[in-house]
Amino acid sequence: SAGVTSEEGHGSEFWFTVRLGKQAEMLNRPLAERMDAHPMLNLLAGHHVRVLLAEDSIINQQVALSILKKLGLRADAVADGTEAVKALEAIPYDLVLMDVQMPEMDGLVATRVIRDPGSAVRNHHVPIIAMTAHAMPGDLEKCLEAGMDDYVTKPVFPQSLVEVLLKWLPMKQSQAGAAPPQSAGVLTKSRREAAASKIP
Repeated sequence: SAGVTSEEGHGSEFWFTVRLGKQAEMLNRPLAERMDAHPMLNLLAGHHVRVLLAEDSIINQQVALSILKKLGLRADAVADGTEAVKALEAIPYDLVLMDVQMPEMDGLVATRVIRDPGSAVRNHHVPIIAMTAHAMPGDLEKCLEAGMDDYVTKPVFPQSLVEVLLKWLPMKQSQAGAAPPQSAGVLTKSRREAAASKIP
């Protein structure tokens, strides 16, 4: 709610109240409680994989990095798409968590650069997971067309992040030979190839 009180000759006083969102609430809860003893966490622990997080919000960085650390994964954070591309030129990351809206270079442009065979990144096929607060069909199609593989919605919750990591991290191939489960968030290979043909 918001309001204003004004008195002639004395000026105006503006006021408002605000309720903090779910992301702030998550930071105030113990991480162990947030992880909710996910039964598949042990599949990630001990695997030598490296994750790159591209996110300009410090709060969102802290949440995601805390979850990744709890999973026993190595992770580095950058603040925009330009830094993400530079990091991928130097280090062969196994997976990228890419915010869609960032300054300097957003996640869609950065993904196109990463997928471009002429760019200097070390792995043009690295799984790229979009992190977006907007999960409308049109927005998800833009992620697909740019070359992203999957998405998680923000605020990022531990269970959704665990599920997407299990689908796309390299060690998924060694898990009992089973294909990773599909979900509404998966952008399938055939759809990626179809979208890629539309990219000039």
